Amino acid sequence: MNRTVGFAVLLVLAGAIVFSAYLAVADAEFARGTPESVARAAQLRPGNTRYLMLRALHLDYDGADSTPLLEKIAVLNPMSSAPRIRLGLAAELRGDPVAAEHWLLSAARVDRQFEPSWTLANFYFRQNRVDDFWTAMRQALEVSYGDRTPAFELCWRMASEPGEVLNRVFSGEFAQKDDVASAYLHYLLDRYNASLSSTPKDPPETAAIEQAAVQLARFASKKDPQVLYAICDLLMDRARWQGAKMLWTSLGNAEPRGIFNGEFHEMPGAAKGHGFDWRWEPGEGVLHLPLDGSGHRVTLNGKQAEHVALLWQFATVEKGRKYELRWTTRTANLPSPAGLRWEVEGASAAIETSNDWKQQSVQMTAASNAVRVALVYQRPQGWARAEGWVDVQSIALTPAGETTSSPK
Repeated sequence: MNRTVGFAVLLVLAGAIVFSAYLAVADAEFARGTPESVARAAQLRPGNTRYLMLRALHLDYDGADSTPLLEKIAVLNPMSSAPRIRLGLAAELRGDPVAAEHWLLSAARVDRQFEPSWTLANFYFRQNRVDDFWTAMRQALEVSYGDRTPAFELCWRMASEPGEVLNRVFSGEFAQKDDVASAYLHYLLDRYNASLSSTPKDPPETAAIEQAAVQLARFASKKDPQVLYAICDLLMDRARWQGAKMLWTSLGNAEPRGIFNGEFHEMPGAAKGHGFDWRWEPGEGVLHLPLDGSGHRVTLNGKQAEHVALLWQFATVEKGRKYELRWTTRTANLPSPAGLRWEVEGASAAIETSNDWKQQSVQMTAASNAVRVALVYQRPQGWARAEGWVDVQSIALTPAGETTSSPK
């Protein structure tokens, strides 16, 4: 009895050794990678779908029909999308859209990742099947990651107008895909910048950016508020005031009325220096500092440009109405004239040098629904460039004659 058991064990071990050697030979043939060696590996292990997939690829390169082999692989591996995708594309290439759709739909059913739905969307695009395209594209974007530019490019090629992308893709719960919403806004910005070279006045992407940003703001802001503030700046530069205001408030900021942040309080997060907040660029010879409590200091060291906008913002107004710009400033170590003035809508007034807080004002009539208010330095003719600083405690823009408290 013991001899019988021992003999059986030896047979099993011998079989395992032979089988291991058999597998090793097949793996060695496959590793060589030539069409002939891969064919031999597939013969040795006809159930190995990895071998069979490379064998099918070699058949394609040779111009042979790999369809039977791919169908075999699909049966052997019912949860693999790769053979189904290849079967679908091959069927489309030979002019059989029915078989192509069958295999591509099968691939998308067994594999919920990006590539099957993306391939299906491309098929529907080529077949000009609009509704099916948007369904497949939406499914693809729902599981997408990384660079989504090719997907958005295809959407724009299919859409009859830019708003269709929003209506077809970013609707319902899908709009809450904050990473996709953010990626789409970045894509639109890239399109806009690329269009500036050929259409510098107002690229057609401007309207699309405005519509998308306003519609997707509350979702994209969770992922990437910076892109929304960049779009807000763009809209303001293009005088799209209504869209800019809607976007600005949707990001949690107070509605702009006249001068925004007239006491120069620190703005939170990504809003600082964007949209309706104050803007400045730290050029040579200019230093910006906050004052304790409220207010802003601009220091000049004599190396600043001869003409430079030190501070500026777009203030919201009512077109055709007369307004008064009022401010409170003080200066130190600056000559008189200092070359500093406030400018608004063609009107300007020089800032008087004074060590004490001094209130001044200038009036103007609004020619649009927003006006640019700027603190400007212009070197007076015959004078050296100023060295010293100006403190702005507060500034306000209100309808002329309106009874409101003056800036501090």
